[in-house]
Amino acid sequence: LAGLVLSARTATVTADEGPIPGAWHVTTIAGVGASNLDDVSPCADAHQATREKFNRPWKVEEAAFTAPTRAQIVNGTAFIMDGENGCIRMIDDGMVTPATPCCGEHGGEDIGVGHDGAGPQDMHVTADHFYLMDSYSFQLKRASRPFDKWVVLAGNGSRPHRGRSTDGPALEQALNEPHGMAVTSDGSGDVYIAETWSSCIRLYRKGALTTVAGQCGTGGHADGQPLQARFQHMHHVNLDPRNESRL
Repeated sequence: LAGLVLSARTATVTADEGPIPGAWHVTTIAGVGASNLDDVSPCADAHQATREKFNRPWKVEEAAFTAPTRAQIVNGTAFIMDGENGCIRMIDDGMVTPATPCCGEHGGEDIGVGHDGAGPQDMHVTADHFYLMDSYSFQLKRASRPFDKWVVLAGNGSRPHRGRSTDGPALEQALNEPHGMAVTSDGSGDVYIAETWSSCIRLYRKGALTTVAGQCGTGGHADGQPLQARFQHMHHVNLDPRNESRL
């Protein structure tokens, strides 16, 4: 996201205010440089952004479906993946509010979190849905927007034997600590998954998981046709916004 930068270690979100590289001015728009939200009661409520705490924020995403202006981005129109607190939060008009339940509150109890970075590693927000890569529950989840409840799309909640993930019905397959995802924008509901600890790329499509690149359970570094190529613990995957057939 041009204009917004996350610092997971210091739990802050910054924005550039310059027109060209070399003339940027970095300003903190959210976070106080300290983590641990889970000891605050209530865990996540509406707070002034510059006085709020996050816990390993991994990703910030512009609300693309509202096409915010640059001024709105600087003011904080964005969604934040608040990793160790297991939720998605929203910055709007200088305030931070929870978009999904945080810290195991009702509706978010089944999100896998822990210390040293354990928690959801990726998210995507559309006009109708929240997508969450619940990495330490080994599942891909989705919820209606506004939030209703998390629904598992893929993953049976376990790791595959020796990382050898298999294709088939998505809810019956194991996912090996997936960290990244890319959701298509054509309304199909297709989701590409970076299955980090199996070193392969999977496609969730119409209730099934299919390996589309790499060999699950075999890492390495090799170019070639997708299923002959090798990866080593990749964390992210993206679609070319100009042509989503390019991954």
